Order: sequence, then structure tokens, then C-alpha cells
Amino acid sequence: MNRKILFFDVDGTLMGYDHVIPESTRVSLKETREKGNLVFVNSGRPVGTLRGVMEMMDGLVDGWICGCGTELIDGDRSILYYKMTKELEQKVRSLQDDCEIAIFLEGRKGWQNLVDDAFRARHPGLRIFLEKMEAFNAIDGKESRDAYFEASKFCAKSDEKTDLEKFKRLADEYGFCVIDRNGKFFECVPKGYSKGIGVKKMLQHLNISPEQSFAFGDSTNDIEMFRACGTSIAMGKHDPGLTAYADYITADLNEDGIRRAMEHFGLI
Repeated sequence: MNRKILFFDVDGTLMGYDHVIPESTRVSLKETREKGNLVFVNSGRPVGTLRGVMEMMDGLVDGWICGCGTELIDGDRSILYYKMTKELEQKVRSLQDDCEIAIFLEGRKGWQNLVDDAFRARHPGLRIFLEKMEAFNAIDGKESRDAYFEASKFCAKSDEKTDLEKFKRLADEYGFCVIDRNGKFFECVPKGYSKGIGVKKMLQHLNISPEQSFAFGDSTNDIEMFRACGTSIAMGKHDPGLTAYADYITADLNEDGIRRAMEHFGLI
């Protein structure tokens, strides 16, 4: 059987920022799997911050690419998993005070906010952002600042006091690609890992050619996934920077965008 494999981003693609999956999307995922096609979620988030989504998607997907390719899951089996060594993680932790930038570790346990009271006092402009981040915290950095978190990647938030040049130089020396999300927020992924590399490794694992793969996304962090797949589909509401990489632009997710695209390509 000439089965296809579909890779989906989460936020803005499979579900809105209200964390609701449209019913037409649910039905379409079930129908394409019934045809023998495979459905995988490909997210920048690690497993620890995807557990709620995993519960919502139970029975709708065949596997997961998590944390920008740092963990690959086929069914319920993890086939690839990267975590920093304790020594590397400690270097990442040191970036916060060395560069005056807020550091958030990401991994199977969720997020770890490393910001302490002294850092908060030096960076009052980050107060609102830090309060929002605390809602995602798995472990309080004030109590567990030196404990090994087994992080797979990390994010950083800067302000006017941050030494960005030093931060980017050190992050590169430590083996990370620094992805600028909005000029002040940075996603830092270990070199050799990305959403696109995750797709390639999963295709090799499943022995499926790239020509049989479809990518669905809405933001520039989906570019590498689009490049790795045979066909790329951008949601109706998508980052303009993604347009050039899309083979097809569908409707918004709340206007049955996933279903319309699947119908267009004969996936259901």
C-alpha cells in the first residue's frame, strides 16, 4: 500500500490558541488513518509540555516528534531521545548571570524557570513575562537551581541589560542553534536537531520516502519541516515568512482548513 505520512504543528495548526481542536480536524485525522495513512505531531515543545495535548490527541495520531526533533516517538515507543549532559546543562544555567538573560530549560519534566529573586530585581521589565512563564513551571528554579533537570533544549528572554552578542557566542560554543523568535525571545536547539531533521529521521525509521510526506504548519518555526516533506501546506492564518515555503495554502483551522487540505490532496 502506498501510504502517506502527515506531520502537523500544534498551536495554530491542529488547535487554536484556545487549545480547542476543531471537530472537522478530529474527524479528518480519523478518516486519513482509516485509509492507512500515518499521522504524526511535530512540535517544538518537549514531551513535558505536551502531555495535555497528548491526552487530547489520544487515538488520533501514530506518533510524535517533540522538542524540535530531540525526541521521536513511534506509537508509544521512544526511538530517539536527546538530553544535555549535566556538565552542558550547567553551562547553559550559567548563561543567565553571565549574559543577563532569563533562561528556561525544557525537557521531559516540562519547563524549569531558572530566574531567582536577584535576577528579578535587576530586570523589572521582565516581570509580566516571568509571571506568565511560572504557570508552565515544572520545578521552581529558586529551590532547585542546581539540580540536574535533564533538559533537551532551552529558551531565553532578553531585555535592554542583556549582552546578546555574548549570549549568542557562548550558546554557539556550547553547541546550540539560537533561533530568534521576535528579537527578544530565543529558542535554543542543540545542533543536529530540528523539526526538519526529526522528519527525516522518522521517515528513515518508517521506510517512507519524502515524496509521500505532507507537512501542515502556520509559523516560521515550521520552515525546516516544510523543507523536509514532499508537500507543504500552510494554514490560512500563517506567518508571512512561511508563504514562500508552502506548496498550498488552505483555509484557517476554524474554517475547516485541515479538512479542506486533506480533501484537496486526496488524503481522506
